[in-house]
Amino acid sequence: MNFLVKLLLNAIAVVITAYILPGVHLENFLAAVMLAAVLGLLNVSVKPLLIIFTIPATIFTLRVVHSGH
Repeated sequence: MNFLVKLLLNAIAVVITAYILPGVHLENFLAAVMLAAVLGLLNVSVKPLLIIFTIPATIFTLRVVHSGH
């Protein structure tokens, strides 16, 4: 249920974005739902990788802030 709500909200966001941006066009609402599903899959697959890759920068930042104390 939660997945369907997020998918619908993302599809609505895609439709609004297509309405605002002049170069973006959608054929129908199904295309917006499909794009929202692709964006959801990318979010699920790429987000953990980005978190893993940014851990060293986070640790470095915490050390710099802590060493200034």
